Amino acid sequence: MKNHNERAHSTLGASSTYRWMNCPGSVRLCEGVPNRTSSYAEEGTMAHELLEHCLKNDVDPFDVKKFKKKEVPEDMKEAVSEAIEHIKTYLGGGKTLSIEERFSLEWLYPGMFGTNDICIREDFGDLHIMDYKHGKGVAVDVENNPQLLFYAIGAAYNSDLSDFEDYERVFLHIIQPRAYHLDGPIRVWETSIEHLREFSEILRQKAIETTKKDAALIPGENQCRFCDAKSFCPAIYKDSVTVAQNDFTEVETLSPEHLTLDQIGKVVVKEKVVSEFLKACKERALEALKNGQTIQGLKLVNKRSKRIWNKEDEEMEEILTSLHDTLNPANVTETKLKTVSKIEKIIGKKNASLLDDHVSTIQGDLDVAPESDRRKPAKVEAALDFDEI
Repeated sequence: MKNHNERAHSTLGASSTYRWMNCPGSVRLCEGVPNRTSSYAEEGTMAHELLEHCLKNDVDPFDVKKFKKKEVPEDMKEAVSEAIEHIKTYLGGGKTLSIEERFSLEWLYPGMFGTNDICIREDFGDLHIMDYKHGKGVAVDVENNPQLLFYAIGAAYNSDLSDFEDYERVFLHIIQPRAYHLDGPIRVWETSIEHLREFSEILRQKAIETTKKDAALIPGENQCRFCDAKSFCPAIYKDSVTVAQNDFTEVETLSPEHLTLDQIGKVVVKEKVVSEFLKACKERALEALKNGQTIQGLKLVNKRSKRIWNKEDEEMEEILTSLHDTLNPANVTETKLKTVSKIEKIIGKKNASLLDDHVSTIQGDLDVAPESDRRKPAKVEAALDFDEI
């Protein structure tokens, strides 16, 4: 099993499809920029490799204590187990399973390839393309997902598109157990062979756009999120300061109390793009300072220190209970009831109704979101009218 982080990366790869389709100039801007990693990316890589290991070797994730010399977190075992349960429901009956299969679309346009997590084929039947997402920060939509459509074209293709006829139906799956989504942790969307044909041409045209000298840089929440060039992207910088330059020239202090509601709306809509830009700038500054470079106005500091036990839990518990009379197992260790979702995973979806009488739903706090957000507008009770004093 080849490590996920050792694979070749395409400039027009499937995993970055949303970025280069919506911001064609990002391909040129990212040339020569090393792929940045993070603890979240490393965690996601480990989860994908654990999923691959368990499927290929028919291993229960809960039986894996260490994987590649690292402890496997319980929430990772739970997420991978849920993914495996979903995948196995589509197996059997002459269907073939492909894990981490590389698809090339270079017949469509040079340099286009990517590796899909799960592909289940049934000749002259159904084609299932599944993508496992370990992240819990941003829930991914499945409908018309360009990354999965890319994989589906690769799975069904022939250079003259004739092999598309081998499948009656195509299903795209997003498996994302740790992120909240209105449609649940696993989303499935059915599309048609004809739609794949149409999208393949859209994909080709978008790929051509990336090669133009004047390919546009178009900032946006989704295309900027994982872009390696966002810390020095001129379009994001321009987007970040445009509101202040054009709308607040007469405002001496940029305080919310001094802004109109329309001005506040313009600021909030740009929040995620600007915050991602600032975060990327900080990461780039940290890397430069660590390498001995100097940046005016900035310096390296240590974050708050934390104290940890220097032995394993069981051994540490024995030591602590022997140190003092007030230290006993009851006040040295902690236990708490598992969450509703974790209990549901244990008993399985078919038995989830057993919990109905014991579960209450607490409405989430109100938040502000762009009009493009898929969630329904929240209902707000009318404010009480007060007579003027």
